[in-house]
Amino acid sequence: MFYRDYGRRVGFEVIIRTTHRRVKTREICSRLYICRKGGRLVPKSLDEDMDVQKKRRNRDSIGRTDCTARMYVVNREKLKKWEVTLVDLKHNHTMISKDEVHFMQRPRNITPVIQELIVTLNRSGIGPSKTLNVLGELTGGLENIGFGSQDVRNVLRDIQHYVFDSTDASEGLALLRELKGNSQGEFFYKVDVDEENHVRAMLWVDPRSLNAYQNFGDIVVFDSTYRTNRIGAIGNKAPQTIITDQDIAIGNAIAEVLPNTNHLFCTWHISTKFGEKLSHLYANHDHFKEDFNSCIYKSLTVAQFEDRWEALVEKYDLMNHSWLQDMYSVRHKWVHVYTKLHFTTGMTTTSRSESMNSFFDEFVNASTGLKQFIENSQKALEKQYLREREADYETKNKERSKITSSSLENHAAFTYTKEMFRRFQHELKKSGAYVVIEKESNAIYKHYEAYKTTVPEEYRKYYVLIVTENGTITCVCRKFESSGMFCRHIIRYLYKMQWTEIPKHTLCKAFHDLAARGSCSIARYNYLMGVIEKESDFIENFPNEGVKKRAREEDDDAHEDGDQPYGTTP
Repeated sequence: MFYRDYGRRVGFEVIIRTTHRRVKTREICSRLYICRKGGRLVPKSLDEDMDVQKKRRNRDSIGRTDCTARMYVVNREKLKKWEVTLVDLKHNHTMISKDEVHFMQRPRNITPVIQELIVTLNRSGIGPSKTLNVLGELTGGLENIGFGSQDVRNVLRDIQHYVFDSTDASEGLALLRELKGNSQGEFFYKVDVDEENHVRAMLWVDPRSLNAYQNFGDIVVFDSTYRTNRIGAIGNKAPQTIITDQDIAIGNAIAEVLPNTNHLFCTWHISTKFGEKLSHLYANHDHFKEDFNSCIYKSLTVAQFEDRWEALVEKYDLMNHSWLQDMYSVRHKWVHVYTKLHFTTGMTTTSRSESMNSFFDEFVNASTGLKQFIENSQKALEKQYLREREADYETKNKERSKITSSSLENHAAFTYTKEMFRRFQHELKKSGAYVVIEKESNAIYKHYEAYKTTVPEEYRKYYVLIVTENGTITCVCRKFESSGMFCRHIIRYLYKMQWTEIPKHTLCKAFHDLAARGSCSIARYNYLMGVIEKESDFIENFPNEGVKKRAREEDDDAHEDGDQPYGTTP
């Protein structure tokens, strides 16, 4: 306990390296405590059987630096005392800052007394999150508890019932005023009242949420079951993109209040309507579903989508299908070849918004008073902030588990956050199925194509890559532009060209499109993106009924989650 407390004060984690016991009594006679960064990690063998690697759990590890800091103690049985026989206080690494020490790993000491308290709270209807708050109050703060919310859930894993007290609305308004006063005015709230001075709606934004929006508020998602307000609360900064259900009222409100924001529709909600609106087509035409999905989900360029849509309408006589024509008129809000031109971090549905609804459902119901709701929501946001800080800590202090020994992946592990590195690894794995060949080169750009070698030539999809003289890389799939993460085609190109680092200009959201380089580049770029279909027999032709053998198009798994063909689970 002494050495661990010392480590927390100084800024390092302590682990037990060795323990010796007496042969007869099995009592501990000596123990060696070391810094967690002591020793070296054994590198993975490149010749290790892949099946063995797959069975192992892929988890991050603490980076070892061969630190020699340690303390050795011996139990002097005759003297009935423990003696410190060796101490080394020197470290060879950066120490953990004081505001991050509570994220360090430590024993999950849930004593019988604490377990009994958790059970008592459980019987009173208190769930895991509020239980952790209570324990935080008793110990002087969440950082002093010694275990996390997951440990509480492990004790109460069968508990799903939450009870909350109700309070008066006036107390809630008083609390909002207090929060604003305590934040030197940075806490924002606004109340909307009706003609009888009754509270009709209210909005509040705490300083941390405001700061997060100012830094990362490029995309906003919400569904029509939750209300919105004008954006004075966040400094009149409009998001680049907003994703909602296909709702006329919301669409009109966004067009009026956020005229410069890209308004996209949730693709999943639209796809759920296909079964109802197109049922007769599915029933009467064996190939309609395949043709329709190929047009909507497998088109790589706008020109290709438009050609396929025209062929679809003509083949199945859909000129007078009012719903389909209405959806075509707003195609730029939901069809992937259009939405991928906007930065959305890869999101195409409102599922994240709906998960936020579940977040609030944890501590609000019909009987929750305003004051209690505000208090609970602020505590929940505080916990969320601590989780984000913990994730930052892990990003900075834990070594990523890698799947190759390449310098490029190693740089990605060092550069990306934990979640973004996981996405990079996903694309890295998929990139192995592709080859990249150079098609054209001049003083302005180089033109490459990526394709799967395992797919027969007549069914292949060819992905165009354009590389400018200043290093800007653009792929026709537009994954990087829409999600901020390189696609498997670009990663394959980076490996082909023996890049050892992620290009620095891609590590921020401000990237430059080839079309911004001048009229000559624009013309040539548009030409390449259009002519590639002819060069590679890229578009799947819709043949006359039964005349030609149907061409089976290569399945495309490069799209983001949530953008699947109808009939699949998003």
